Amino acid sequence: MAAGSSCVPAGAALVSWTLLACALCVAAPAIAARSSLAATDRAAILFRDAQKRLAENTVDGRHAAIDHLEQALRLAPDRIECLLLLGHAQELSGYYSEAHFTFHRVTRVAPQEPEAYAELGAFWKREWLKYLEPALLDSARAACEKLVKLRPYSCDGWLALAPLRYESGDLEGAADAADHARRARPGRADAAAAAACLAYRRGELERADSLFRAAIPRLPKDVRALYDDIAPVAADSDLTAFAAIAPAQRAAFLDAFWSRVDPDPTTAENEARLEYWSRATHAWLLFRDPLQPALDARTQIYMRYGPPRHVAYNPLGERLWFKFKEYDPQEARSGGRTASWQEYPLNALVWEYPEVGMRIVLQDRRLDGTYDFPFERAPDPRSTPNRELLARRSDLIATGAGRGLFPTLPPRAQRLDVRGMVAHFGERGSRLLAQVDAPASPADSVYGRWVIQDAAGREVARGAGPFATSACDPTERRVTELSADLAPGDYVVIVSARDGRRRGLYRAPAHIEPPSQALAMSDVVLTCGTAGAFATPGAIRIDADLGGVVADRAAVSAYFELYGLAPGKDGVARFEYQYLIQPAESGKSFLQRVFSFVSPPNVVTVQREEIQRSSMRRQFVSVPVQSLGPGRYRLEVRIKDLVTGARAAGSTRFEKLAPATAGDALEKSDSGGMR
Repeated sequence: MAAGSSCVPAGAALVSWTLLACALCVAAPAIAARSSLAATDRAAILFRDAQKRLAENTVDGRHAAIDHLEQALRLAPDRIECLLLLGHAQELSGYYSEAHFTFHRVTRVAPQEPEAYAELGAFWKREWLKYLEPALLDSARAACEKLVKLRPYSCDGWLALAPLRYESGDLEGAADAADHARRARPGRADAAAAAACLAYRRGELERADSLFRAAIPRLPKDVRALYDDIAPVAADSDLTAFAAIAPAQRAAFLDAFWSRVDPDPTTAENEARLEYWSRATHAWLLFRDPLQPALDARTQIYMRYGPPRHVAYNPLGERLWFKFKEYDPQEARSGGRTASWQEYPLNALVWEYPEVGMRIVLQDRRLDGTYDFPFERAPDPRSTPNRELLARRSDLIATGAGRGLFPTLPPRAQRLDVRGMVAHFGERGSRLLAQVDAPASPADSVYGRWVIQDAAGREVARGAGPFATSACDPTERRVTELSADLAPGDYVVIVSARDGRRRGLYRAPAHIEPPSQALAMSDVVLTCGTAGAFATPGAIRIDADLGGVVADRAAVSAYFELYGLAPGKDGVARFEYQYLIQPAESGKSFLQRVFSFVSPPNVVTVQREEIQRSSMRRQFVSVPVQSLGPGRYRLEVRIKDLVTGARAAGSTRFEKLAPATAGDALEKSDSGGMR
């Protein structure tokens, strides 16, 4: 062995290297754990710093918070609280798309995290309200459905879901969501208001009224103002009077205002006011956004007119810019007034109500989803209801010269189609008789209420009671009758019918003439039988044919009364009457009327003389109609007093159907009631 050579055996060296490798393998996890712990600690510190910067509520603070959170997520990518806070910071900074991506990332990392679905639901609702794409509404609803599944006792989650279900056409589901919110937090006034809104939409008037009156006083002041404010729908004169009265008298003023537009004064509830409250509730739940707390012009339009028939976002032909005059700041400081017009883009939202010829344009001039009314020197005439179209809509009540519209009838699914007639009887014409019927089988129960109001809206008569079996159609209809003795003047007869949740309403004007001693005649009432079917000892029952349709009958029957027949020298009154059935002219074109004049159609005429000792005559008539073809006709009764020569006349209308369409008589009939 040479000098200086190593004397360590080869085997010993191998053992040393092996021991060193084992030591490194044992130490590596500990080093990695210390490194991971340090990263987690740094992420926690960055998270706390981000919370502090967000609390500053400044632009720089929000941007700094986003930067801290992004650093923290690079150190701890799956830290849920960092992801959620980052999404909130991005929302507050206006980075909505980035926030959506962040919350969606949370659902991938933690599929059972409810807060992420709450934020996704709010994002998709915001996008749907902006672009109106049905798929966006579906996404918003799906996110909220997932939220309440994960957090079934979340009042806010159910309140977010309720308007989305309603907008999807799921009324029952929306009502169920509102009830869940109320059960989750029984003391929450907004949950009670939501339940009241959906109860009204389902036709539960009494429950809705009770819930609203309990909830509205407990709502926050700014929200409660929506319910008490009549400015969107009232006339200027009402607003001036309201501003002038003492605060203690304003509740009574509001009650009086809504009573004037109550479509059904027969009930204790005011349907117009319930409609307004329901619109306010739905608009508040639908359009409120925590990122933009102030409600915009969409809320006001919805409260005035309800949901539009059509909505369009940036439609073709609509102006998508506005001009704004800007002054040069340097010239302005030196007193100069040079200005230039600058154009800025905008988004437009068009709400259409074609049933009243109305088209309302709203503008998003800030491009952030907040809509305002356009800048106009004069209002667009299309932004208010067309007067001619509105005059034809008996199913709508207008307030404030068209500032607000309210339905007089419930939705079609809850509507009870009633028919009715009003007739005048009595020797002085002061006896008013009305009959109203509704579709119902003998086993069904229909309850009615009626009110007669004078020209000033004051109640002069009221009654209530169940509907009885109809003599005209005992298997398909039930009928109620009312009568009252009234002073001369103008009146309105209002009859409501209720069958569970279904409601029907009949309104008709009535006029009572001043008493007269001359020959007079009552209204002619179409009946559904002959005189023998109605006469009873000491009384006459009139069963009006409210459908006004003759299908398979050989004759048409009617009833009327005569007053003031003059006796002759022998004490006997003599008169002559003539019955004529002629085609009704209403609905005919000019050419049809000319053709009828050149070649007049066949008419039915019956003439007869009668004598009696009384000055009053009750008369049933039956006129054959076998020779008449299908169409609308007028039965006219002409009376001549043979003693004095005085004359009187009255008429009624009916329709004759072809045999093949007899089964559709009720659908084709014109009842004269409100539909």
